[in-house]
Amino acid sequence: MLLGFSLAFLLGCISTASSTNTTGLADFSKSGINTAGSIVVDRQGTTFSYIESGAPRRYSYTTVFLVHGLGFTSSIFQKVIASSASSNLRIVAVSRRNYPGSTGYTSEEISILTNGTDAQKSDFLKTTGIQLSTFIDKFTTQHNLPPISGNNGGIAILGWSLGNAFTLASLANADALASDAKSRLQARLRAVIMLEPPSIVLGLNAPPQTWSPHTDSSISPALQTPLFTNWITSYFKHGDITKSDPNLLSYVVPDFLRTPSIYSMTPQQVSHVVFQPAADPTTGPDFLFMIKLVPQFLTQYKKALYDKTLRGLFPNMKVWMVTGDATASFSLAAMFSMKIDDKAAGGNNVKYKVVSGTNHFIHWDHPTRFVHLLHTLIGV
Repeated sequence: MLLGFSLAFLLGCISTASSTNTTGLADFSKSGINTAGSIVVDRQGTTFSYIESGAPRRYSYTTVFLVHGLGFTSSIFQKVIASSASSNLRIVAVSRRNYPGSTGYTSEEISILTNGTDAQKSDFLKTTGIQLSTFIDKFTTQHNLPPISGNNGGIAILGWSLGNAFTLASLANADALASDAKSRLQARLRAVIMLEPPSIVLGLNAPPQTWSPHTDSSISPALQTPLFTNWITSYFKHGDITKSDPNLLSYVVPDFLRTPSIYSMTPQQVSHVVFQPAADPTTGPDFLFMIKLVPQFLTQYKKALYDKTLRGLFPNMKVWMVTGDATASFSLAAMFSMKIDDKAAGGNNVKYKVVSGTNHFIHWDHPTRFVHLLHTLIGV
């Protein structure tokens, strides 16, 4: 009975989201968001839309670029933007391609994802990373973002969930940027924050126990995405995660620690935050990314985090892996694997932060705490 109610509620909300979210940016006039805009990032006219907080009163502020995940728009960060008003952070939430306000993928790009060679897929992912880097660089120059100066200034780049595939593509290909753009990034990059990355977007193997509504053939395809939207916002009770043992994780059934995050959203908020087309397992480009680019994800993950030449370009940059301890299993399993890889690469390439009592949506359920966490991670 409860499951039926949940799915009915979500189907209604997500249906509204699908009909209102496809034409452009939502109205944020009462949400604490000061600016909504867009930037063209290449000669083909590829455009990224964004929402942001605006500049703090102090000049030497730090700018944080946030990149959203699967099936949730940049509006998932609207509470963080509103909560940052009294901080010295400028929050910019980028809308990825194929999401509202940003350019969709062309049929040629979809064809590369589906049937391209490994070299074509690598080039496609590289282009994707450079597009994001170009957005950041253009935003930097348009708004004269302050460089690093002691404990002030600079930028941080945060990928959430699937968004990590795009932020790591940006970092891994930073050496291919034009010299002036590279210099601006070198003068500003303080931190790359990997918030709740699943193993698959790092090209890593997930534990065999891993479960998701999207991979369960017993669930009707029409219900997989609505159920995923509910399930992924839940809270889970795991065993002792300090042991880094995948067998101690809870993979399927949420706990009663707290109501799933989706139920703290009004229908209007759901219509702005949830974007079903991108999360469709049969037609959504995001699923093609996760299914077809795993080898390329692994290559860019290793380069971005462990390549000493690339890391040497950004001496001020820290890399953080952040996960909640009550989240779904994906990012916890990824953390276990990352620690092994980090040690094999000499250690101290990545810093790790486990946030107690939080799920996959710390930025929605605990926005003020999240802003404070950003200050701590970035070191400002």
